Amino acid sequence: MPTESDIDKLLYILTHVFCPLRLPSEDDHLVSKDLALSEEICAAVGTYGEHVRDADRPEWGRVETMLCNLSATMHSSALRSEQIDSQLKLMVLGDVNVYLIRAQNAAVIFRKQEDTTIFEAFEVSPQAGAVMGASGKLVCSYPGPAIAVPNKVFDDAVFRSELAAFLAHMNEDILDSAATSRKAGSTVVEERDTTHPRYITELLTGILRGVGRPADVNRISKRVGDDVVWNNAKLPWRRSSLWLVTRVTLQTSLERTTLGRDTYKAFMVFFIHRLAQQALKQDLPSELLHFMSSKLSRRLMKLGSSVPGWLSVMVLGTCTNVRVKLEARWKRVRVAQAASPRWAPLELDLAADTQLSLLDSQEYIHKALRNQHDSLQSKRFDPILRHRGTLDDFLSSDGKFFDAAYAAEPHLTLYDVEQAVEQGIDGWVTGVGDADDACVQLEVLAEKYSSCALETYNNNPENLSIMLLTTIELWIALDKVVVKEIPMLADYSPEVPIALLENLLLRKAGSLDRLRIAYEYVRERYSVAWSGFSVFSEAADGTNFAVRYYDSSPLLQALQCRIEQDAQRERDNTLEELARRNARHAQLKKEVANMGHDYYSDVHEWPLPSHSFEAAIVVFELDCPISFNMWRSATFNLLVNICSPSPEQIEPYIQLEGYVALWPYHQKHPRSRISLASNEKPWIVTHYRNVAIPTTRDRVCQDNGLGFFGFDTKSEIGAAHAFNLTDSSNHCAYQLPIGAYQKLQGYVQETSHTSNDVLASQSNCHKDLSIHEFLAFGHLRSGSFLQWLNILRELHGRTLTFRRHEVHLLLAQAASQVGPLSGAGEWSWHKDLSEAAFCHALLGELRSLVTSIEANWLEGVTMSTVCFLISRLLASSQDSRIKSLARCLLCEVREKSFKWVLELSEKLESIADEEIRGRLRDMAAICRGTYDVDPQDALGLLSSRWDVEILVACAIFIHDNAPSRLDGLPEESRLLLERDRRLSLALEDILGDVIDDNGEGLDLAVTRVWPAYRPGTKWRRLEHPKSRWFSCQTAKTTAQRSQEVHFNLHDGTLLVDGKPLGRLPREITLHPVYSMVFGDRVIDVIPSDVPGREFSTRGMISGYQVYFTMNGGELVVRARASDTMDFLELIPQEKLESDLPMLLVKNHVHWLNLTTSTIAVRPLESAWLHSSENWVIDLSHGAYSMRKAPPRS
Repeated sequence: MPTESDIDKLLYILTHVFCPLRLPSEDDHLVSKDLALSEEICAAVGTYGEHVRDADRPEWGRVETMLCNLSATMHSSALRSEQIDSQLKLMVLGDVNVYLIRAQNAAVIFRKQEDTTIFEAFEVSPQAGAVMGASGKLVCSYPGPAIAVPNKVFDDAVFRSELAAFLAHMNEDILDSAATSRKAGSTVVEERDTTHPRYITELLTGILRGVGRPADVNRISKRVGDDVVWNNAKLPWRRSSLWLVTRVTLQTSLERTTLGRDTYKAFMVFFIHRLAQQALKQDLPSELLHFMSSKLSRRLMKLGSSVPGWLSVMVLGTCTNVRVKLEARWKRVRVAQAASPRWAPLELDLAADTQLSLLDSQEYIHKALRNQHDSLQSKRFDPILRHRGTLDDFLSSDGKFFDAAYAAEPHLTLYDVEQAVEQGIDGWVTGVGDADDACVQLEVLAEKYSSCALETYNNNPENLSIMLLTTIELWIALDKVVVKEIPMLADYSPEVPIALLENLLLRKAGSLDRLRIAYEYVRERYSVAWSGFSVFSEAADGTNFAVRYYDSSPLLQALQCRIEQDAQRERDNTLEELARRNARHAQLKKEVANMGHDYYSDVHEWPLPSHSFEAAIVVFELDCPISFNMWRSATFNLLVNICSPSPEQIEPYIQLEGYVALWPYHQKHPRSRISLASNEKPWIVTHYRNVAIPTTRDRVCQDNGLGFFGFDTKSEIGAAHAFNLTDSSNHCAYQLPIGAYQKLQGYVQETSHTSNDVLASQSNCHKDLSIHEFLAFGHLRSGSFLQWLNILRELHGRTLTFRRHEVHLLLAQAASQVGPLSGAGEWSWHKDLSEAAFCHALLGELRSLVTSIEANWLEGVTMSTVCFLISRLLASSQDSRIKSLARCLLCEVREKSFKWVLELSEKLESIADEEIRGRLRDMAAICRGTYDVDPQDALGLLSSRWDVEILVACAIFIHDNAPSRLDGLPEESRLLLERDRRLSLALEDILGDVIDDNGEGLDLAVTRVWPAYRPGTKWRRLEHPKSRWFSCQTAKTTAQRSQEVHFNLHDGTLLVDGKPLGRLPREITLHPVYSMVFGDRVIDVIPSDVPGREFSTRGMISGYQVYFTMNGGELVVRARASDTMDFLELIPQEKLESDLPMLLVKNHVHWLNLTTSTIAVRPLESAWLHSSENWVIDLSHGAYSMRKAPPRS
C-alpha cells in the first residue's frame, strides 16, 4: 500500500509532467521528489526497451545508461566530483552523459564520438519576466553553444578531474550571475528569479574552446510550457528543471540516431501512459484524471500512423479505464442525490415529535397565565434623572461621563456640551496646568461629541452647524494649549480651511459671535505660519516638524543613541556568529567535500533609516509628545472624519507599532491615530531574511528596508494628502426633497451661479413649476452680496410660493449661511442687516406678507419663514427701534398662528384624522418658533402670562401629537420639531425663572388643554437634576380630591398623578415591543378600567381594545376583541427566539390567550387578523404542541 510520501511524490511527478490547470502557488521542489521523477523515467525507459527492435537496442541501451547516470546524480543536491569523473571516464563511443548544474540554472551534455567529445550547454529555466510576458508557450532552441574537445585532451585524467570539480563547485556556488533586486539601497540576490547561466554557457564554453573548437550540431526547437505561480510564499512555483533537461537530452540524442523523433514522441506517450495507470490506482481528483486522459489522447492523435500498434492499444485501454472511473464517480453522485430519505412510519412517535419544549419561554408564559388578574400598586411620580454635566465633567480623560450621559439622553447631552463649551472653554484653557492631560481631555471630548452628534443630528444642517462650531472651538482650545507648549507649531499651517467656517448656518447673535472669534483665530494662525509648512508633510528635510523637534529634544536624541548602540551590539554579535559559521562551513566542506550542505545565516537589519532626517522622523514617532499627538488626532477627526467623504483606504504592509526591531522603544498613546507605516517589508519577513553560508558581511548586514510615511490608523489613509477633499458644505446645506424643486438644489447650496446661468438652465424647470418661479428661485442666491436684496425683492414681488417647504429652505439657507468675515469683523454677506433703512423695508414687507395670509392656516410654512428671517435680523441689528419693531411683528405672528393652533385642535377633537394631527403638531411648533431668538430678546417676548400660556400650551400640543421617534415624519415636520427641541432647552432657565416668579401663565396653559384643571398650590420647581420638572397640587373640593400635576420644560409632558393626559408615556412608545407592533403611530389612551392595566386605547384598533402596562422595564401589551371576553397578551419575540424556528419568530407576533392557554403565531402585517393559515401552540395539556389554527366559530 503506497504511503503518504509516495502519493506526494506521485502528485509532484504528475504536476510537473502534465502541468495541469491548477498549479501549486509556491515552490514544491525537494531532492527526494526529483529523485523519484528520475527513477520513474529510468523505469519507463527500461520497460519501453522491451518493445524496441533488436537492431535498435544498442542505441536504446545507451539512452537508458545516460538517464540512469543522471538519476544517480539526483540522490543529493550536491554533485560529487568523483561521481562525475567516474562517469566521464567510463564513456565509450556513442555514450552520452548529462548533468544539471542547479546553482547556475544550466545543464551540460557530453557526447563521446570517435575523435572528439562534444560538450553542449543550455539554460534550463527562462527568467520569470520572459515566462510571464509570453502570450503562450516560449519557443526555445536547444542546445546552446557546443564545443568539440579532442579525446586525447578529454581522456586526460587531470583535465577530467578539474572539469568534474568545476561542475561540482558550480552546482553550489551563488555568484554574481544570480538575479538581483534593490532593497533599501542594497543589491540583494533575488531568489524568486532564475540565475543567468553565463558561468556555464560562456565561461566554461570559453575555457573548452581553448582546448577544442566550436562544433556544428543539430539543434531542436521546443515550445516550453513553463509558468510562474506565487501567492504569499517565499519562492514561486516553477516547472521542474530536471524534466526539461531529460526531455531535451532524450530528444537531441534520439534524433541523432536511427531511432529518430518518432521514437521520442512514442516514448513520451508511453511514459505519461504509465503515469496515468499509477494515478488510476490512487484516489486522485476527477479533474486531474480527466486532464491526464485528454492530454494522453491528444499526444496519441498527433503521432498518427507512426504510433506502434501495441502502444495504441495500451493507451486506449488506459483512457477507457479513466472514463469508466469518472463515470462511476458521477453515478455515485447522481444516486446519492436521487435517493429519498428512508421512510419508516412505524418508527415515528408522532406525539413526541410534535411536542415543543419551550425551555426558555415557559417561565414567562406561566407567569403571564398566573398573574393575569394582578393589580398594580400606584406610586407617586418621582423622576430619576442623571446629573447634568459641567465642562469639567465632560472634559475627562476617559470620556465615561459623556458616554453614560449620551446613552441616557442623547439630545440633552449634546446640548449641554455645546453650552458648556460656549460658556467656559476660554476660562478652562487659561487655567490649564498640565498640557498633556489637557490635550487628552480635549481630544477625547471632541471625538466623542462629534461622532455622536453626527449620528444624532443626521440630515439637519442647522444642528450640524452647531456641532461644527463646537468641535472647532474644542480644536482651537487644544491648538492654544499645544502652541503654548510647543511654540514651533505656530510656524506650521493650522490645516483647518477658512472656507470650512464660511459654510455654517447660524442665525443667533451668540453663535455668530463665537464663530467670529474662531474665524479670526484661524485666520491669525495662517498669517503667522510659514508658507507651505505642514506638520503632515512627507518631505524628509530640515523643515519637517518632527526633524525640528528632534533637533531641539535631548530626550529624543538620547533615544536614538540608545537604539543605535543596541543595534550595533546586535550587529557585532551577528558578525561574530557569521565568522563562526563561515569557519564551520569551511571545516565541513573540507571533511566531507562531496556532500551538499544547507547552512544559512540570518541577515541583520539596521532598525533606523540610514538618512539622518528620516531616522529623526522615526525616533520622533517612537516617543511623540502627547500634546502634539492629540493635536494631530483632533485635526484628523475634524477634517477627515467629519468634513471629508469616506476615503479610499490603503493597506500598508507594516505599521511602526508592528515593527519588532523598534518595539522596546515605542511609546504609543491609546488615543494616538497618526503613526508611520511602510509598504515595503522589513528584511526579517522577506525571502531575503537569510543567506547561504559561506557569505560576506555586506550580504548579512543590511540597511533598514522600510519606507516610512505618515499614516492615519483610524481611517487607514496616508496622512500627507488626507485633507484634499475636506469640505463642510454637505453638512451645512438643506437638501430639497423629491419633487418639482429637486433639480434646483444647486441654487440652494451655491452662490457662484450667475443670472445668465439660471436663464440658460430653464430646461430644468419642472412641469409643475412656473418659469417665473423657477427664475426667481435661481436668482435669489445669485451673487453672494445681493442675497438680502433679492430676498426683499421676492417678498415684495411674491413670485415665490412661500407656503412651499422648498422655498423656506432656500430663504433659510440664504439668511443663515455666514459666508466670509471681513477684516473689520463683519459678516460680508449680511452687511445689509446693519442698515436701518433696509431693515425697515424688510420688516414692512414681512408685515405685509403676514397680513395677506392671516386667514389661511395652510400658510404655516410662510409664517415659519417670517419668524426665521426676523430671528436673523434681530441677531445682526444693533438698532433698538428696529429690534422693537421686529419683536412686535413676532408677537403678531404668534397671535395669528396660535389662533390656527386652536382651530386645528378643535378639528382634531371632532375628526380623529392623522393629517389634522400632523398639521396641529407643526403649527404648534411654528407658533413656538416666534420665541426662537437670542436669550436677551426671548426675555422680552415672555413679558406677560399670555406669552407663557402660548409657549407652554403649544409645547403640550406638540408632545401629545408627535411620535416618540421623528425618523418617520416628513422632512419639514422633522426640521420644525428639532428646532423646537433645541428651543425648549435654550428657554429652560428663562421660562423656569418666569414661572417661579408667576405661575399664572402655566395655569392658563394647563387649563387650555385640560379644562377640568383647578389651580391650587403654587408651581414648584424640583431640585437639580430634576429641575426641568414643575409640580403643583390641584385645588381640593368636597367632591374631588387634590391631584398632583407635573410639567416638563424640555418636552412638554403634562402628567396628572404621574400619568399623561391622552398620550402614552415615552417609556412605552420608545419601547421596542411598541415600535414593532405600532411603529410611530400616535394612540389616544385613557386610564384603564381593567385591574393591573395602566392605559387602554380610547377606541378600537382593528376591532381590539388594547391595554398597556410597564412592569419592571418590560412592556406588557394585552388586547381584547370586541366580540369576546378573552384577553390576549403579547409575548416579546426575544422570549421565543431559542424555542421556535426563526422563520416563525422574526416578523411575527405571538398572542397568548389567557383563557384558552394557546399562543397564536401571526405575521406582523396581519397581527390583528385571525386566520386558519396561522400556527397555534397549545399549552393546555401539559405537553406543548403546534397545529394550524381552527376556523373561528
